[in-house]
Amino acid sequence: SVSVSESTRPRSVVVEFQVQSSSLLPTVIILSVNPELAVFETPIVNPTKVSGIFNVQIVLNGSLDYEKASMVSVRLGLVTPSGRVDQTFHIRVVDENNTPQCEPLFQLPGAEVHVPENLPVPVTLYTVLASDPDRNDTLSFSISQVLPNTSKEQFHISGGGSIISNQPFDYHTGPRELMLSVVVRDKHGANCTGTVRIKVLKNVSTFENQGPEDIVAIVRANLTIPDVLYTFVKDYPHFKIGREDGIIRTAYNLDLEAERALAQSVLLVRAYSVAVERSATATVTVNVLDVNEFPPFCFPSVFVLEVSETTEVGSSLGSLTCVDIDVSNQTQVRVLVSVTPVNEHDPAFQTLFFSVPEGTRPGTAVGTVVARDTDWPFDNIRYSITSGDAMFTIDPEGGELYLGGELDFEEQQVYVVRAQAEDYEQDVDRTNRKRRTVDITVQVEDVNDNAPVCDPISYESTIFSTLSNKLPILSLSCTDADDDELTATIANGAAVDRFLMTGLSLFSKNVFSYVVDGVYDRTMFEVTISVSDGRHHTATVAYIYVVPWTTTVPTTTTTAKPPQVVTVMSDYWDPEPWFVAVVTVTGVLLLVVTSLLIWTILSRVYGWGLKYVPEPTSNKTEEIGKMSTEVSQNGANENDQASLDGTLSLSKVSIQDDLMRFDGKAQDPGRSYLFKSTT
Repeated sequence: SVSVSESTRPRSVVVEFQVQSSSLLPTVIILSVNPELAVFETPIVNPTKVSGIFNVQIVLNGSLDYEKASMVSVRLGLVTPSGRVDQTFHIRVVDENNTPQCEPLFQLPGAEVHVPENLPVPVTLYTVLASDPDRNDTLSFSISQVLPNTSKEQFHISGGGSIISNQPFDYHTGPRELMLSVVVRDKHGANCTGTVRIKVLKNVSTFENQGPEDIVAIVRANLTIPDVLYTFVKDYPHFKIGREDGIIRTAYNLDLEAERALAQSVLLVRAYSVAVERSATATVTVNVLDVNEFPPFCFPSVFVLEVSETTEVGSSLGSLTCVDIDVSNQTQVRVLVSVTPVNEHDPAFQTLFFSVPEGTRPGTAVGTVVARDTDWPFDNIRYSITSGDAMFTIDPEGGELYLGGELDFEEQQVYVVRAQAEDYEQDVDRTNRKRRTVDITVQVEDVNDNAPVCDPISYESTIFSTLSNKLPILSLSCTDADDDELTATIANGAAVDRFLMTGLSLFSKNVFSYVVDGVYDRTMFEVTISVSDGRHHTATVAYIYVVPWTTTVPTTTTTAKPPQVVTVMSDYWDPEPWFVAVVTVTGVLLLVVTSLLIWTILSRVYGWGLKYVPEPTSNKTEEIGKMSTEVSQNGANENDQASLDGTLSLSKVSIQDDLMRFDGKAQDPGRSYLFKSTT
C-alpha cells in the first residue's frame, strides 16, 4: 500500500513498481477500482536495461478526495500471451485541509445590495453563503474592512454569515454607497474572501391601503420664479400631482397584494414657468411599503421527501415554496424526510472451501455457502451455480450445497463450483441488484472403499525341497486403487507349517521331509494367500510343486551338473456323469435306427421278408408248389434237395424266382391256341 495526499495534482505518478515478464511488451491493465473512481490513467509500461524487467507507473488523471474515499483498492492485471496475473495494491488517501468555498458571485465581482433610506434597524442586509469540503469543520465569518471607514461600527456579521446594520441609512447626510470586505475561515486558517456593496436609495415611502388622495410627496421648484406649474412627464395612473402646488397624491387606494408593481415607482416631475419660459425635471422614487396583514404560507403544507442513503452531505433535497404577501412574519411547515435504501455493495462470500468423503451418499449436504450483504443486515440473498461440475446443486435460499452424484477419489479429487450470490429487494428500484461470483473448491477425501486387485490371481512354481528360506519362491503383483499399504498372510493352516509371507513375497521355511522309510511330505502344496489393505481382502492361490532333493555330498567326486527338472503335463477329460448317460443312450438309439435302415434296404434288394405269391397258372406249378410244401413240412431247409423219387426238389423261393425270371424265350399265345386238341 502507498499513501497519497488528496492535494496531489493530476498527471502525478502515485505508484511505481517493476514486473518481470518473458513477453517483449507486456500489458498492464486496471481490472477494478474500489470504490469506483475514474482517477487513474492506463498504466504506463516501459522497459528497463535488464532484459525481462519492466517499469510500471500508475498516474492520476483526476484529484483524490479524502471525504469521498479514504482508501482506494486497485486491482491490476499483467497480460501476456501465456495468460494473466492479477495483483492488488491499496492507496491510502491522506487528508489535507481544503479551502472553504464561497459563493462565486460573492467573490467576484461581489454582491450588491440596495437599501432604502430610513429602513428600520437592526436589519439583515446580506447572508454570506460558504461551505467547507472537510468533514466536521467549522467556519467563522469576519468583516475585514468597511469603506468608508467611518461606517465601520455600523455593521457586524453573525456566526451564520449574516451582515446586520444597527444604524439607519440617510441618503442626505450619510454615505450613499458602502463596501464591506468579508473573510470566511476554517479552524485551520484556510479562507476565502468576498465583497458586499451597499447602495442607499433616495426615496419617498408611503404605506399601502391609505386610501385615495393620500399625500405622498411635495415637489417645490425655485420660489423666485413666478407662476411655476407642475406636471408628470409621463402618465402615471397610480398617482396624480397638483398643477399649482406640486403635491403628489395617490389616485386610488394602493394595495400591494393586488398589484405588486406598486412597490416602487419612479416619477418624473416637470416644473415650468410660462412667464420666463423655463422648466426643470425632478425624479421622485416612491416606495409603497407593505402593511403586515397576512402571515406567510408554504405549499405543500406537509413536505414529504424520499432521500437515498447515499445522498452526499450538502445536497439539495428539494424545494419548499413559501410566500409572504406582506412583510416577514413566520409560519411553520412540517418536513418529513424518508430515507430510502440504496443497493450499494456486492455480496461478500465467507466460505470458499469444503471437504467431503468419497463415500458420501447423493443428496447429502456438503456444506453451506454463506454470503453477507452490508446493505441489509438480514441478507436477502439468492444463491445459484453458474458453471462448474454438475455433481453439486445449491439451495437458492439457504445456500446449502448438496451432492448430486457418486464421488470417487481415484477418478477426481477436486471439484470447482462457480457459485453466484445475488441480493434482492435492497433498493427502491427492484431491478437494481448486486451480484458476486466466486469459485468454491470441494475436496474429496479418500476412503478405503476398494479391495486389493492381484493379477494374476493364481501362481504355479516348482522348487527343490532344499530351497533356502532366504530366497523368495514368488512375489505377488497386487495393487490397491486407494494406495493403501498391502499385507499378505497365508490363509490355509497346512501351508503355514511349510511356507511364510514376507511382504508380498512367498518364502519356504525349508522344513520339508522326504525320508523314504520315514515321513514323506507331499510334493504339491496349494497355498491360499490373503492380501489385505486393512479393510478389504483379496485371495490368491499359489500351487507349489516340491522336488525332493538331498544335500548329502557323494563320496566320489563327480562333475556337478545342474539338475534338470522335467515337468510332464498330461491332459485328460473327466466329463460329468449325466453327460456319459446321455451319450450312451444316444449311441444305442443311433445304432438301432441304423440297423433298421440297413435291414429295410436289404429286404428290398434281396427280397427278404414276406412277399405276395400269385396263384399257379398250370398244374405243373401246383405240383411243384405241393412238392415244395411237402418238402418244407418235412423240414428240408436247403434250396436244392433230392426227393424220394430221386427228383430234384426246389425251394419255394427258387420256384417263385424261376417263375418271375425272364428266360429269353418267347411264347406265342396264338400258336398255342392253334394246336390245341380241343379246338
